[in-house]
Formats: sequence, structure tokens, C-alpha cells
Amino acid sequence: MLISGKSSRRTENALWATLAFGFAVFGGAVGCILMLLCRSVAAPVLAFSLVATVVTVIQTTSALGMTPSTLLALLVWAALFWYATIAARKDWLR
Repeated sequence: MLISGKSSRRTENALWATLAFGFAVFGGAVGCILMLLCRSVAAPVLAFSLVATVVTVIQTTSALGMTPSTLLALLVWAALFWYATIAARKDWLR
């Protein structure tokens, strides 16, 4: 809430940053559930989640600089996508 009534750049970016974060979290959760169910659609869902994670990391680093948690989030999603593509290539997913 802004008391002075002036808009700031941080509040203007809040909607798209929140949407990207939500897509990253829920896309990752749905992608992991699809991996557990051995569904081939898991890899594209995790790829979409990875893109949303990259957008979230870009916004976070522009506001706060690079923090260990942003780097860890990117590494975890990249590992999940990597594993999903391996599972799809080996026909573990149907």
C-alpha cells in the first residue's frame, strides 16, 4: 500500500511477476505429478514451468540481485526438466 499515492516501478511489475511465479510453482507441481503418473505430457508442462521460473529469476535478480535461492530454484527446475526429457526418451512415460 502506498501512502503518498505515487506509483513505483516495483508495484507496477507485481502482477506479471506474481503470475510468472504462480505458473512456475503450479506448473512444476503438475509436472511432477504427471511424472509420477508416467504421462508423456510431463516434459512440456515442466518446460513451461522452467520458462516461468526463468522469468521469475530475471525479475528477482533485477530487484534484489542474484541470491542463492534464485539460483537454486533455477537449478532444481532445470534438473526436473532434464530428468523428464530422459524419461521421455527412454519411453518410461506413456
